Parts: sequence; C-alpha cells; structure tokens
Amino acid sequence: LERPGALIDAPGASVETPGAVTFQSDSGKLTLHRPDAPIPQTDYKFDKVLSPDTTQVDVYNSAVKDVVEDVMKGFNGTVMAYGQTGAGKTYTLGNVDPTAIGMIPRAVMEIFRAAQQDSFNIYTVTMSYIQIYMELIHDLLHPTDENLQIREDANNGVYLAGVHEEQVRSLEECL
Repeated sequence: LERPGALIDAPGASVETPGAVTFQSDSGKLTLHRPDAPIPQTDYKFDKVLSPDTTQVDVYNSAVKDVVEDVMKGFNGTVMAYGQTGAGKTYTLGNVDPTAIGMIPRAVMEIFRAAQQDSFNIYTVTMSYIQIYMELIHDLLHPTDENLQIREDANNGVYLAGVHEEQVRSLEECL
C-alpha cells in the first residue's frame, strides 16, 4: 500500500492481471485494471488512504476530527462506516478498549470537552444511532422502528423521519 504502483490484492502479479488493483500513495490514486472489460482501467482519487497499521487516533484525526469541530460550530455532522461484514466497522466506530478507543467515544468525549470549556454558549447534546442494512434504515435506539425514510423540507433540511433522538449529558449515557 505504501509503494507507488503496489498491487493491493495480488502481490507479485503484473498490472495486466484481471482485477488487479494498483495504488499510488503519493497521489492517492487507486486504479482498477480490467483488460478484458469495455473500460479496461478505472481511476479513483482519495483524499486519504490509511494503511493496515493505522491507529484509531490516526483514523480519528484523518476522518472524524474535522466533523466534530464543525459540529461545535453549529453544523450537523455524520460519520459513516461502510463495508462488508467483518471488515472492522464496529471496532473502528464503537470500540471502548482504552488501548484503541473508537471514533464514536472519541468524538463524544471531544464534544463534551469543548462544550464544558465554552463559557459563552449553552449546549444541548442529542444523539441518534442508526444502521443502514440491506438498504433499510434501522433505529438502533428503538429497534422496532425500521425502514425509516430520508426526507427534506424547507424548515428541517434533510432529516430522517421518525428517528429517535436522545438527550445525553455524558459519554457514559451515549454508550
């Protein structure tokens, strides 16, 4: 992953191998090679690609920290993990092991720390917790509520109709 042109899924294979993937770490460009397909090469550009030895702190600083800072400025923020079963989404997001704290506990700690240090504003912190699985949106705070709908209107902007929001006052209440 760290060498320009390194093959991700087929070490030692040539670029002409069907399905081969190359990555150039200096530019953040990933190329999917399919020589027998109508479009034999597709390039993807990423802002940041993290290596397998990346720590939870690195993930937080790369992908979540800016979202939390914007939330503290009054914007809505969403952190989403996507991937196949067993890829590590739950570990990355929700881990509470002190040696590898996940993104949610880190973000919540930072939100409460910033709110406590701000003597000019009063904060009310609410949370919702959803899962999108097989294209259905499930409310994990109210598991009987499933297939929630995404809506948009002039008053609320984009929102999730019927999702439960819980007011929280500490990290422990969020977990």
